[in-house]
Amino acid sequence: MEDKRMTGPKYLIHVITFIFLLGIDLADFICDWLFFTDVSSAEKGLVYGVPDKIIVRAILAFCIVGSVTFILEIVNLWKEFFHQKTRIDSDVLSAIVIWIEDVPQIALSLALAVCREEPISVFQLGKAVVVTLGILIRIFVLVVKFCNKRLSKNHLKIKFVIAAGSLVELSCAVAIFILIHTEKGNKGDVTFRVPTTILENQFKDASYFNNVSVFINHPVYFDNVNPNVSKVDNVVNWLQLTSINQLRARPNMEVSFKLEYTQVDNGALRLAIWRKNLHETDLKNKWMLSSCFDMDKKSPVIQQKMNTSCSNTSSMDALFLTFKYDPPGYFFKRKIYGNIFFNARYMSNGTCEDVGEYSDEVRNQPAPPVNLTMHYFRTNETLPRYDDHVMRVEGVARFYRNVDEEMIDVTRVWRTGWFECEAAGYVGPTLDSELKVDCS
Repeated sequence: MEDKRMTGPKYLIHVITFIFLLGIDLADFICDWLFFTDVSSAEKGLVYGVPDKIIVRAILAFCIVGSVTFILEIVNLWKEFFHQKTRIDSDVLSAIVIWIEDVPQIALSLALAVCREEPISVFQLGKAVVVTLGILIRIFVLVVKFCNKRLSKNHLKIKFVIAAGSLVELSCAVAIFILIHTEKGNKGDVTFRVPTTILENQFKDASYFNNVSVFINHPVYFDNVNPNVSKVDNVVNWLQLTSINQLRARPNMEVSFKLEYTQVDNGALRLAIWRKNLHETDLKNKWMLSSCFDMDKKSPVIQQKMNTSCSNTSSMDALFLTFKYDPPGYFFKRKIYGNIFFNARYMSNGTCEDVGEYSDEVRNQPAPPVNLTMHYFRTNETLPRYDDHVMRVEGVARFYRNVDEEMIDVTRVWRTGWFECEAAGYVGPTLDSELKVDCS
């Protein structure tokens, strides 16, 4: 029987073409599943929440479809290139793959990109690159078939379907690159961002975190516990603890605070704020007095005191807080900007107890207050600061108040992507009862 196998340059061209197609299809297959793994493992953190469950399930469904079409396409290409006999026309199969797997996948990736300045996954960009390379390979295969006179007029409709699908894919891929590598300024101007590495781990997050800090409110110690019944707004007194950027910049990404309360002779409440930078050699296990003042919980105005006044006072109660920044992962990031966890314990009459009810939302008064509220606010950088915790107005120290002239809620600051979508991340530190807090 005559051996019809190809030899010479023609065979070499077929081998090289098949290897390229196999490589592209394999890269596409791997990117699909890695992208799904990254998206499905995403967690709620700073700024960003978890992706929509419908999108995650859709990505999984099309990954399964893609796995089946990957096997079919590779087997079909092998038979066509080396045996010239296939049960399914390769053009028909390519059209099916494009429209039931490639186009939906890249469209879902685009749907995620419109609300993000940063890629949710490096594999999101990888998919866009693979799609672009796949289109170039399809053009090359078309030229090879034309040179071999295997381009039939009967396939013109199929070619049109393939071309239309490829155009949609390319448009989505280009859109993803533009959305992720550009940003829109406050004045509507557009700037391009060039990554320094493929696995860039330093995001441009100044628009989210500059002047944004952790603020704390306690209804008993910071505000009048029996507010006027006509009071229906949610404006209360706030104490600044640490900025997000300061916490992230610490070598160990941890810091602890101790807030000591003491009733003094004039009826005022004295508050001493102590800070401990955990695991830093020069300050290890040492509380450093950060601020000291007397306050009237019916007024935002406070009286700054000499540090010796707080050092020599026997505290009535104390609140211990430990904050820890959990950075994003390197390969699978989980949280794009990481998250801030905290734990808190009360010391009263020598007993250290859990903090009890905690909220990261500002509740309207006169609703029953919770024991502790912490929230992220952006401070007005034009306002003078008295120290690291309170502000100064006409030379007088006082608490921050959550009014636009002083602070802006992060729910208004954290608008993401070109569509300025509402952020779904945490608006305050996340309580972690397992985080160690030393009441000493």
